Amino acid sequence: MSILILAAQTGHGHMSVMNAINEAFLDKKYKDCICIPDFYESILPSNKILSDFYNFLLSSSTALCDKYVEFNSITRPEKNEYIYKLTKHKYTKLFRIKGIDAIISTATSINYNMIRAMKEERILNKIPFYVVVTDPYNPIAPGFDAIGATRYFCPNSIVRKILVKSGVPEKNVIISGYPISKRFFCDNLFKNEEIYTDLNINKDKKVIVLNCGSQGNISNLDFLIKYLNSNLHENFIMLCGVNKVLYKLAKIELKRAQRDNVTILPFYDHVEKLLAVADIYITKAGANSFYEALVTKVPMIIDAVNGFIYQERGVVDFLENAKVGRILRNKENLISLIKTMLSDKESMRIKEEYKQILIKDGANNIVEKVLEDIGKL
Repeated sequence: MSILILAAQTGHGHMSVMNAINEAFLDKKYKDCICIPDFYESILPSNKILSDFYNFLLSSSTALCDKYVEFNSITRPEKNEYIYKLTKHKYTKLFRIKGIDAIISTATSINYNMIRAMKEERILNKIPFYVVVTDPYNPIAPGFDAIGATRYFCPNSIVRKILVKSGVPEKNVIISGYPISKRFFCDNLFKNEEIYTDLNINKDKKVIVLNCGSQGNISNLDFLIKYLNSNLHENFIMLCGVNKVLYKLAKIELKRAQRDNVTILPFYDHVEKLLAVADIYITKAGANSFYEALVTKVPMIIDAVNGFIYQERGVVDFLENAKVGRILRNKENLISLIKTMLSDKESMRIKEEYKQILIKDGANNIVEKVLEDIGKL
């Protein structure tokens, strides 16, 4: 018997959520998950092209990426009848896999047609279909609100209200919390002095982590240059994602500046180690990095210099309530904002704010409910 977990390669978030859920299943001794990280891309050749284009926009133009998602929210291409006829066999092929216990989607554009195909094949009442919403703000990306799934797992009450307003039955929506890897919940990690040695950073200085996103946003090179030209001498770690050009340019800038305590990293799969020692986390408003910071209680600077992607606009309202980070809208203010955030007064204030925030273990909550539904708990 197997549980299918389907994702998309747009960005890295859907796959990260898929991996976190699979990890939680393994913790519960359920070892029969089949993960398909590129299910969306496999449906149509054009989907692969669009996914690559989206990832290109993530690394180069926030404004165009925002318009791309907004266009999808208006046109809803996943509801196109012609596309459904072209792709239905891809969905029904899944149903022929022997012994499926359940299907879980962490993606957006596959849900409407998945539900339709399951209804037409009369298996929706036999095989439960779960939608895991990976957007924590208002608005959410189109596709998570496709009506007819068995359950919808969402990170918070904000998203729950959006789903219910869209027509999803309230009883089918569960506030599970956001699914991130159990590595971020490991208390022992944050006491491990070896992290400083492994990362080659000075434990007597504070740590600033700049995350340029999985695709490596090239505009974040300006942040590094601003820091190198400043009078700050704290530890500065820059994550360049998969963008090899950004990584090389950052290395050149560091060599030119001849500064100490600055580390340039390519794609790095253990962000939990960085956040365990970070005093400030500079990042885009992506849901994964945002919730990883919330779990590890790190003060955030959210990069809004080039605006927000459609489904990330709501981070402003979120932070107005949570008060554990600041929005950076002008790169010229970066250094002064870092200095403010590093001050004892601001650090203590944010620590107090974090005491009021309870973050649920989303992956574990989702897995427990699914296993309960299929009688495997």
